[in-house]
Amino acid sequence: MEEKKKRWERTYHGQGWKWEASYVDSDNRFSLNMELKTNTPCISFPVWNGMAQYEEFYWLEDEEYHLFLHDRDALWAFVRRCKKREMDDRLMYHPGSSRGWAN
Repeated sequence: MEEKKKRWERTYHGQGWKWEASYVDSDNRFSLNMELKTNTPCISFPVWNGMAQYEEFYWLEDEEYHLFLHDRDALWAFVRRCKKREMDDRLMYHPGSSRGWAN
């Protein structure tokens, strides 16, 4: 029997995804999102690599998503860890050699 993988260990292809922001923090520049096609939660925030700005997405488990909807302190603590690159195992897309930094 195949062991159940955590959401961020699975392989996904992003073509045709549609995101809906469940919560947006414009001061700290991040959002809590739900992908509508697969019901997959994540957080995202912009990063800058000196040439371009792009978005990094980090997978969440369903339990985390529901916690973060109601506990903004827990959400912000998770986002800070992502911005410090402590949660890179959760990255939806692994960036290339010129990875940017969040502000």
